[in-house]
Amino acid sequence: MRLAVAGGATGGHTFPALATIRALRDLTGGRLAILWLGSDRLDRKVAEEEGFLHVALDFYFQRWRPTPSNLPAILRFLGQLITRRPFRQAAEALTRFRPQLILSTGGYVALPTLVVARRLGVPILQLEPNALPGTVTSLFARRAELTVIPPGARPPARRVFELGVPALLPSKEEAEQSFRRYSPSGRPLILFTGGSQGSRQINRLAEKLVPELAGKFSIVIQHGRQEISAGLAELDGVTLIPFEKNLSALLAASSLVISRAGAATLALIEELRLPALLLPLGGRGGHQYHNAARLLRLGHPVRIAAGPEEGEEILVWIDSHLLASPAYQLMELSGGPNRPARQLAELILDLAGSSSQAG
Repeated sequence: MRLAVAGGATGGHTFPALATIRALRDLTGGRLAILWLGSDRLDRKVAEEEGFLHVALDFYFQRWRPTPSNLPAILRFLGQLITRRPFRQAAEALTRFRPQLILSTGGYVALPTLVVARRLGVPILQLEPNALPGTVTSLFARRAELTVIPPGARPPARRVFELGVPALLPSKEEAEQSFRRYSPSGRPLILFTGGSQGSRQINRLAEKLVPELAGKFSIVIQHGRQEISAGLAELDGVTLIPFEKNLSALLAASSLVISRAGAATLALIEELRLPALLLPLGGRGGHQYHNAARLLRLGHPVRIAAGPEEGEEILVWIDSHLLASPAYQLMELSGGPNRPARQLAELILDLAGSSSQAG
């Protein structure tokens, strides 16, 4: 099978696609060719590590309000539209590769590929990882063969299919190794994480809560590049780390997580059935808030917090929701994960087969 992927830049637009590709490899016995049309950010790094063909489109846009400081970026974006360079890049790559199907995970960088795909008659399957559909997903919802959304998300059109967001789950061995590393005492593990860049808000919350939790639990604070009190590392059972490459294993080793509400992180939290205290980026109007609210509506053990000012209430919530076992053990007891990645891979094979027969 020949599959083109449109999207990337962030983890939420990259990791669900990677999880799906890995499931496709298993289903096809490795008879799979991948072309990834995305950015020069995270998706490019992932494609190089996995051995995929990758084209970084010269297309950059962000929802900025017009100000003197971002005027050069706005002019650059307008220039990209006028010269149509990213669209020519996508057309050249797709014409040469001849994919049977486009898998789009949304985001601004998917736009040129989807425009060209419609012109070439290549079928499109959209995977929207967020509860609130993005602009590109909404624009192409009526033009795509199918749009896959998380259960309980807002549908962008009628032709939608509800499915959990594919997650990059760790192996049991990876999760056990992470648990032994960060909780040698065997105590339940609490993870504070703001991602690789860190989160000042989560770090401030850790500084308020951890002194009350230390000694009773093992605690890992992935603080990223943000400043955090070095004195926390002197507390019993507390580990400070700037970055953990295999965050999925650390999440699986945890009994509770305090994090942002990005799509890739929540996919893991949902699959692992892991209790989570969430501080969405962007407040109530942002897509992360809608991601967190979706899990709350589905009855997942989550709490949406505003910040450090809720310290005492959060401690009570943690005490009542903290699991005795790491998430990977409970996942096994419940019969294992639903594996949305495999289900989406099967959908892709069905759509690709149908389009080939129609052609």
